[in-house]
Amino acid sequence: MVNLKTLIVWCICMPFIMLAKPDIKVESSVNRSSVFENETISLTLTISGNQSNTIDEIQQPNFSQSFEIVSSSQSSSFSFINGSMSRKKSFQYQLRPLQPGIFIIDPFIITIQSKTYSTKPIRMTVKKGQVNTTATATQPSPISSLSTFQ
Repeated sequence: MVNLKTLIVWCICMPFIMLAKPDIKVESSVNRSSVFENETISLTLTISGNQSNTIDEIQQPNFSQSFEIVSSSQSSSFSFINGSMSRKKSFQYQLRPLQPGIFIIDPFIITIQSKTYSTKPIRMTVKKGQVNTTATATQPSPISSLSTFQ
């Protein structure tokens, strides 16, 4: 049976909770802004705030001319600290460049509760050539250069 005091408190507080303005923050980032043709980059879209779980639509940038999506994943978290609720949802894309050049990754467009949010565009430089993986392989690793004393 519901306690009468609890019911009254809920009836008084619920309109304020329902009218609370969503506190939403959207941002996108890459792990590196300059890569070689044979490397991949991580593009992360992060949506955080008290209403970030009610995403209506995510319109991702068109990568077809400059990047290939190798893989994608998503994660989410929820916290309730000192009476404040916060949610965070992240979408991660592994991208491989299709050609060298300077590219702009267009903004993500996110719709949450019929309101539209947008990230900032990201400038990427893709260099011609390949990363020299043999140079790092020929250098001794810190572990192999250690001496043991007996």
